[in-house]
Formats: sequence, structure tokens, C-alpha cells
Amino acid sequence: MSYISSRRRVFFVLHRPAGGGAERVMLDVFGALDRRRFAPELVFLKTDRGPYQEMWAEDMPVHNLQGQNSSTIVPRLAQLIRGRSPDVILSTLFKNNLVTIIAAKLSGQDVGVVLRQANNPTLALNQARNSVVAYAKKRIYALAYPHADHFVAISQGIKDDMVNSFRIPGDRISVIHNPVDIDRITRMARCGVMHPWLQAGSSTPVLVAAGRLVEQKGLDVLLHAFAIAAQSTPARLIVLGRGVLRDQLLSLSGQLGVSDHVDFAGFQANPYSFMRNSQLFVLSSRWEGLGLVILEAMATGTPVVATDCPFGPGELVSDGETGLLVPVEDPEA
Repeated sequence: MSYISSRRRVFFVLHRPAGGGAERVMLDVFGALDRRRFAPELVFLKTDRGPYQEMWAEDMPVHNLQGQNSSTIVPRLAQLIRGRSPDVILSTLFKNNLVTIIAAKLSGQDVGVVLRQANNPTLALNQARNSVVAYAKKRIYALAYPHADHFVAISQGIKDDMVNSFRIPGDRISVIHNPVDIDRITRMARCGVMHPWLQAGSSTPVLVAAGRLVEQKGLDVLLHAFAIAAQSTPARLIVLGRGVLRDQLLSLSGQLGVSDHVDFAGFQANPYSFMRNSQLFVLSSRWEGLGLVILEAMATGTPVVATDCPFGPGELVSDGETGLLVPVEDPEA
């Protein structure tokens, strides 16, 4: 058997190289996988263009399925599986996982399917338009997920929820916290940051938050908490990320009288320089899968305050020792 053929071919299935933590983790693992044992290939269901496209070498196998919806993505992925015959497929995020299970079955190939669960199953699926849709989504995933061969839960809380919600046997779920490339983060954190609030000589404390501007991240609660804290301690808040609630959050900061002290800085390819040059990192989420940004902030040496939300922060932060944990939905805390 040749050196090439003796390696196990692994598909990494992603929607696109977008700016989320799940995508970044998958690309980190892809880049670090031992090439003597594995032959990894990237599969993008929609596009291979995005903020993280520089995270793989030009000679790495990349497949862009350019799908617009499930009716085109599923058969294209099934055809790719038949043509490339991977040994293992690793997928992450709910929709990608569902597509991967169906396509693997349709391909007719003997391929191991490993699903990475990166968010709180119960709470994430409850965020549907109405209770009927939420129930239907939970039923679909409860029926589909058992067809996978193994699962990676990024926190113990997620594993417990998968056992309860999807009836997945615990011995088919491995808890693996997200990896953090400390060398890369340290290198990027040392890069200069152009934000005027973070320049040398500024005496006003700066807080940084990072995440999608969506209900899950609890940034409305953070704004209320910041408004309370700013009454006694002059400070500034930089929020990194994009999302559908941007306009609402901007309006809320104005209503609270803190708009001059809050900057919604958008997606930043290098959030670590912001973290390193701030005095505090804050995670205000209502729920999480793990809270990767907590680990990233810790890697830059920045103190962390986080909500003790389900799931993750309580597994990463020893309250009063390596950071502070506060109740969810409690601006005063």
C-alpha cells in the first residue's frame, strides 16, 4: 500500500469559511491534522469565499459545491462522496449535519459520519418562528441524528442535552472542548490595533465583547449592565461582530445614554489585538455551546467576566479564580 493510499481521507464539511467560531475551529483542526495519518479535504456547501479563506494552503484539496438550498446541496455532496470515497466525514452546525447525514446515506458508500455539536441543542432549536416549527425541527433532528456514527460535543452540558433530547447513547458522544492555537493568537494579539480607544496613553478602561449580534449573545443585557457601571466608572465598550440586531442595539445604546461610549466595530479578522489591549473581556450570552471567545481572551491574558449560561462558561471559568461568572439576564450582576 502506498503512503498516500494508507492515509485516511477525511472530509471537513462547512457551509462557508465565514466568521463564526465553529468554522474557525474546524479550520484549525483541518490545518493541524497529522498529514502522515490523514488526508483531509475541505468541502464547502455554498462557497469557499469568506473571512477565513486564508487559513488553508493553496495546495489543499477544496471542494466548492456552490449549493443554494438543500435540493441542490444534498445530491452534489452525495456525488462527491461517491467520487472521492472518504473514510470519514466530519461536519458541524445543525443544517450542515443534517445535509451530511442525508447525503452520506444517498451516496451508498461505507463512510463514517461524525457530527460536531457546537451549540446548545434544546435552546438553539427553540429559536424558531413558532412552537410548531420548533417542535418539527426537534423531531427532524431527533430522527436524523441517530444515523451518524459518532458525535463530538464541545461541552459536557451539550453531551447531557443530546442524550436527553435526541436519545443518543452517551458512549457515542465524545466531549472535546474547542482547541485554541495559542501561538497564533499570541502572534496576532501583538499586532497593532488602530482603534483610537486602544491607543497607548489612553487612561479610560475599555471593555471588549465579541460575537454575532443576535438574541443568543445577550448584548442588550450587556448594554444595560454597561450603562449601570458607567455611572460610577467612566469606561468604553467595543463590540466586535455582525448580525441582524445591530440597528436595535445601536438604538438601545442611545436610549441608555451610552452611545458615545459604545462602538459596534463589526467583524474583525484579528479580534485578539482588541482583546489584548482592553482591560476586560465580557461574554453576556443567554446560552452557548462552549464560549470559545472566553478561551481566546484568556490566551491573550485579558480578564474575563461571563454569564454562567448553559452551556460552557462554567466548564471554562473557575469563578473568582480564573474569571468571574454572573447569572444570565442580570445587568446588575
